[in-house]
Amino acid sequence: MKPFPRQWQRLLSMMGSKRWSALSWMILGVRMRLAERQRK
Repeated sequence: MKPFPRQWQRLLSMMGSKRWSALSWMILGVRMRLAERQRK
């Protein structure tokens, strides 16, 4: 597992909204699940 990309941290800091951060984390989770499915 690589650390959280700095680019994402910058975007989240610029947005500064808790809702957006939660949304981005959900999207990341979905992408991770899809990646795991593709590996199998």
